[in-house]
Amino acid sequence: MLPNSLKKSILFLFVSLAGLMFVRAQESTPTFLVIQSLEDAWDYAHKHNPNLQQYQLQQRKAEADYKAAQAYKLPQISGSFSLQNNTSLATTPLPGEIFGQPGETVDAQFGQQYTYNAGITISKNLLDQKSRLQAKMTQQNSLYLSQQTVVFEQALKEQVALYYYTALVAEKALRISQQDLRLADSIATISKQKREEGLIDQLALNQSLINRNNISQNIIQYESLLDQCQQELRKLWGTSFSTDLKFTEEVKNTLPVLGLSMDMQTDASVKLSEIELEQADIQVNMEKAAYLPTLTINSYWGKQQFRDDFGLSFSNSAWNDYSYISFGLQVPIFNGFATKNKVKAAKIERDIAYQEWVDTRRTSEIEDTFLLEEYQRSWSLLTTSYENYQLFETNSVLTFQKYEEGLLSLDASLKAFEDYLQSENSYLNNLSTLYSHYASIISRNP
Repeated sequence: MLPNSLKKSILFLFVSLAGLMFVRAQESTPTFLVIQSLEDAWDYAHKHNPNLQQYQLQQRKAEADYKAAQAYKLPQISGSFSLQNNTSLATTPLPGEIFGQPGETVDAQFGQQYTYNAGITISKNLLDQKSRLQAKMTQQNSLYLSQQTVVFEQALKEQVALYYYTALVAEKALRISQQDLRLADSIATISKQKREEGLIDQLALNQSLINRNNISQNIIQYESLLDQCQQELRKLWGTSFSTDLKFTEEVKNTLPVLGLSMDMQTDASVKLSEIELEQADIQVNMEKAAYLPTLTINSYWGKQQFRDDFGLSFSNSAWNDYSYISFGLQVPIFNGFATKNKVKAAKIERDIAYQEWVDTRRTSEIEDTFLLEEYQRSWSLLTTSYENYQLFETNSVLTFQKYEEGLLSLDASLKAFEDYLQSENSYLNNLSTLYSHYASIISRNP
């Protein structure tokens, strides 16, 4: 039997190793995530968003396809080795004079039963416009997928910013509502006392209870909004739904980022539409290339060995040189007007792509101008609504103090408190609107 001290040492070692394995397993799927700024939120999404990773893989594949398409510029080289068993040699009638049989025709067979061929073939397209255009189209496809990734990254940044700031606004609203609830509880408590003393009627007491219940409902709604934003962020970040999130930043009532440039970069979708137009133009040229001739060169350097038996000799004297160079010119003449109709269809596709590019650019300019105007208006609304919120908050506190001292009626205190709650809702709505516009703008800045 093992000594007790040794048993304890082994148990301690086992527990330590198990704990280490558990910690390492947890490192791959974090259960607690702290986000200190929007840049942290963007960076985490850029590294872990599953959809973005798929776009990046597609882009890498397109780059590899483009490199493969460049092979048309280089000659194609291949080696070959073959064995031919001439089971029946071809028969050729020859004059009998050759064989000492004048006036007769002799059926002769030439060759040997087994023929070995070994050599190298080199081929190159000297004139092949279609292959060049196909390679160019592959390059455009690579650029298209790359721009698609940029479009998705822009949308991802906007979504992350929108849910991130909405979550911060919801947290701020929760803090304010919890303060309001404490004040509403105080008003309700004092109102109950005064109702029991007969100083106020039941209507006034009911109004104070209604205000408290409304605030409680607001808290539940803000909690739901915060949870929804966190769930959406977990999706964008590729984390588990059980991951706890903590935001250390707080929204401010000043300009979100000092020195924010109002000159947004062009919407990435406009560049994507431009690439689609270029692809359509290349497609037209590819269809036109079917009218052009193609010129190819093929060369073969090899050896041949002829034998009557199946054996193979590797001596130089057993092999005969066999080489050739050939040129091939193919000129299209008629294919039932297929090329003409394909060119016509490609031109129509190009016209469609052009109209879409013009419309995308025009729409983007209108939406960008409207977005900047809405941001400025929402900023003005936030400024005035925040000032009103502070004034109504001060009035609510002062009237409640006077109500406690018996200098004001409960109706006046409740009216001031209701005005404060309305100004608070207006302020929080304007704050949320401002940050939603800001999320769209900042996603278009580098």
